[in-house]
Amino acid sequence: MEFWTALAPPPVLPVDPYLPVDAEQPDSPVVILAQRIASQIQEWLDSGAALPGYEKPITPGDIMILLPKREPFGSEVIRQLKLRRIAVAGADRITLTEQMAVMDLMALGRFVLLPEDDLNLAALLRSPLCGLSEDDLFALCHGREATVWQSLERQKSQPAFEPAHTFLRAMLARADYAPPFEFYTHALTGWSKRRDLLARLGPESTDAIEEFLSQALTYERAHTPSLEGFLDWLARGNTEIKRDMERGRDEVRVMTVHGAKGLEADIVILPDTTTLPDPPSRKGHLLYTMEGPLYPQPESEAPERIKQAKQAEAEETHKEHRRLLYVALTRARERLYVCGFENRRGVQPGSWYALARTAAEALGRPITRHGETAHAFGHVEQDTRPAGRAVRPAPSPPAAWMSRQAPPDHVVPRLIRPSDALDMPEPQSLSPLRTDPMRFRRGNVVHALLARLPESAPDARRALAIRYATRQGFEPEEAALLAEETLRVLDDPEFAPAFAPSSKAEIAFLAALPELGQGAQINGRIDRLAVTDTEVLILDFKTNRPPPAREEDVGPLYLAQMALYRAAAIRIFPGRRIVCGLLWTDGPTLMRLSDPLLDRQMAGIRRQLDPEGGHS
Repeated sequence: MEFWTALAPPPVLPVDPYLPVDAEQPDSPVVILAQRIASQIQEWLDSGAALPGYEKPITPGDIMILLPKREPFGSEVIRQLKLRRIAVAGADRITLTEQMAVMDLMALGRFVLLPEDDLNLAALLRSPLCGLSEDDLFALCHGREATVWQSLERQKSQPAFEPAHTFLRAMLARADYAPPFEFYTHALTGWSKRRDLLARLGPESTDAIEEFLSQALTYERAHTPSLEGFLDWLARGNTEIKRDMERGRDEVRVMTVHGAKGLEADIVILPDTTTLPDPPSRKGHLLYTMEGPLYPQPESEAPERIKQAKQAEAEETHKEHRRLLYVALTRARERLYVCGFENRRGVQPGSWYALARTAAEALGRPITRHGETAHAFGHVEQDTRPAGRAVRPAPSPPAAWMSRQAPPDHVVPRLIRPSDALDMPEPQSLSPLRTDPMRFRRGNVVHALLARLPESAPDARRALAIRYATRQGFEPEEAALLAEETLRVLDDPEFAPAFAPSSKAEIAFLAALPELGQGAQINGRIDRLAVTDTEVLILDFKTNRPPPAREEDVGPLYLAQMALYRAAAIRIFPGRRIVCGLLWTDGPTLMRLSDPLLDRQMAGIRRQLDPEGGHS
């Protein structure tokens, strides 16, 4: 472990007026510490240093930089590492709309919606999507008498502007009809703009681009696929994504301690350690106590109850901060580096740095790092020794299993459906626009009665049927006639057992049919099933279709379905007679399907699905 001296801010910090207001000044402690850490990592990598007990040199993937919060240090140390061309994974959690690749893609969308937006187009032309240089953009925009897009149109024949104009003109034409996902996929893949973005912005932009496309699909599932609507939805959503830091890429990981739970690294660096977190109430949040929420009044006005609640909240916040310190310390396998940078208030008591300094001064010994006094605990002088040449072990003989013949592949079951068994169209339905709508309602009512009446007592069925049909809009005379026809079906001597109290409705089944090929299975649902000691009755209801007069006139798809159901029943109930029938609710009409008809149908299915087995 090494404990570095915290960097204090200079007495007067010069301000560069040309830097963005949220950027760190070059002489600030944040920038200087980020430079020192990046230089130390570069020294390890360039010198081929190895950790004690390791033959391989240190690689970027062996290093993790942990922070209590992402800013102000996270973005600066990533920038310093990139300046030295050190592979870095970027922040572990990012806001999608703040990523450069996503900002460029959103600028492309805004351009096709409003080409007259000169500032947006200028930013787009400088992006990797168009690739113009500063000089090209100046030549295009300086002294123009029209919009930037009109200026680009006039100079499109020049070699510097032609590729960008061709791309933007093509995307303008596509924006009129392409939904957001298709629009951006065409730009990234069809025009190879993904490659251009990654070439300039680095491979860490892959996560942002993929999440951007995923958000486009999410938007299209829930909204009208409008490009303008998608961009507005994305901008207001403030989507945040989390990178997977366990993917094993050889990159320095910069992440929060919260995100590092469960991860480890050979070298862990803790740079932002001198401050304490503010309790939530200091940011205007309510105080939550066992008695209920309290409003966080200022100390000068707060009653004693609120002061006590604030004190308890501050103590709990500091306890959580110390628990995170334990998590951070235990992420390191071999090396731990604790450093920090002060603000105007210096090192706060109770901070990670203050706690670690007490231990470092008591257990460590003084050393010099970066021209300043530091403390070390352990044999840190060995961390810069040159990596030894790895001893290549003698090749071992191949395992016995490598010479054995591989076992046969497990046969994946394949489900057989009637539409797969025969290449035949679905029977034509009656159109409700050309047919009496009551006919369709009648079929649905009959289907419901046939499914539910068998569960009631026989002497109560007629009254229940009339009452139900009347509530569905039938006149009393029509309801009585419908009830009589339905009861006639229930009392049919041949199929009466199918509606007996012991029968079942809506029975799902799964059966293997090896006669149709290896792994063949049938999965279906029987509308009505009755099983006796010697017989199995299968009924399937057909609603809203004109009933045929003969079984030979039944649609081939229905015959294939019943033939497959019969074959499954033979497997499930061996040794019992299988009786199949169709119940046409447009009537209702019962029709028994003969065994020879279903045998011929099954033979045709066998020839269709398993030609070799069908001829055997």
